Amino acid sequence: MAKKRIVTEAVAAMRTVAGAALDAAAEEARRVLAETVAKTAERVEKRANETLPAVEKAVKARLVKPVDRALKTRTKAQRPAAKTTSRKKKTAKTALKKKRRSTAKKKTVRRSASRKTRR
Repeated sequence: MAKKRIVTEAVAAMRTVAGAALDAAAEEARRVLAETVAKTAERVEKRANETLPAVEKAVKARLVKPVDRALKTRTKAQRPAAKTTSRKKKTAKTALKKKRRSTAKKKTVRRSASRKTRR
């Protein structure tokens, strides 16, 4: 019986020691976790404060343009410079060419029609 009692006491002592070790480990894990969360939150806040002006600028640039266009409140200095209108010249030239072609087609149709009526 003495052997059982010694073994039982040894098991009880081991359980107590293991429980204390687990409690200490759990407490340390909680502390480490709390520190990590606090540091991460601090870093995120720091990054947010650093990038806030850039984000505000981007949002302002994106939202102000349509509002300015709707209200037509942009000053002349803010308006982009007018591009040279080579496109307008090209479209005018092509329109003139089309007009000449259509006029030439009409003339040929008239000629052929007048030839048919003469025969």
